[in-house]
Amino acid sequence: GSGWHLVVLAKNLQGYKNLIKIVSKSWTEGFYYRPRIDKELLEQYREGLIISSACLGGEISRKVDSEQIKEAEEAVQWYKKIFGDDYYLEIQRHKTDRTDADQTTYPKQERVNKELIRIARKYDVKLIATNDVHFVNEEDADAHDRLICLSTGKDFDDPDRMRYTKQEWLKTTEEMNRIFSDIPEALTNTLEVADKVEFYTIDHSPLMPFYPIDPAFGTEESY
Repeated sequence: GSGWHLVVLAKNLQGYKNLIKIVSKSWTEGFYYRPRIDKELLEQYREGLIISSACLGGEISRKVDSEQIKEAEEAVQWYKKIFGDDYYLEIQRHKTDRTDADQTTYPKQERVNKELIRIARKYDVKLIATNDVHFVNEEDADAHDRLICLSTGKDFDDPDRMRYTKQEWLKTTEEMNRIFSDIPEALTNTLEVADKVEFYTIDHSPLMPFYPIDPAFGTEESY
C-alpha cells in the first residue's frame, strides 16, 4: 500500500532531536516515491514525542473505513502501549455545501468518527478535534484547488479529478467550537496537547548530514 498518515509532534528538545533523526532516516533509508518510516523506527525514537492518528489517511481511520475493526483496535493498543497518554485519536468534520467541492469525505468522516469515539472510550485514549489544514484562509480554497490540478497533472475542468472539501483552512476557535459543540472534550484536549509542549529553541547552526562517499572518490572535495 501507499502507507498511512501520522501526526508526530515534538514536546521538548529531546523530542525535536528524535524527530530530526526520524525525518533523516525517512529520506535516507525509507524513501520510496516519498520519505517513509516504519513503526520500529517510531518506537526507537519515541522519547519526547506526541502522536495523533491523523486524518482519513491515518492507519486507524483507514482500517475502520475498510471494516477492519479488530486490526484498528490492535493498532490503537500498540500506540497506547508505546506512547501512553501522549497518544491521541483525531476526529475531523469537513461538511460542505459547495457543489464544486468533494461531497464524499464528510459522510465517511462521520462513519469513521463514530467508531473512533467508541474505540477511544474502550481503550481510554483521549480524542482531539482537528481540521485537516492545507491552506490558511477560507478564500484560499480555490487557489489550493488549482495547486492540486498542477500537482496531479489534471485539467481544472476534468470532472474526475481529485477534489478536496474546501473546508481545509485554519479554522478559528469559534468555528471549531461550533463544529464540535457535541464533543467539547475533544476541543479541550487540544489545549492539553499544546500545554504539553515545553519551550525550547531550535535556533542553531545548520546540521549537515553525514553521507558515506565511495572510497573511489577519495575526499569530500574530490567527490
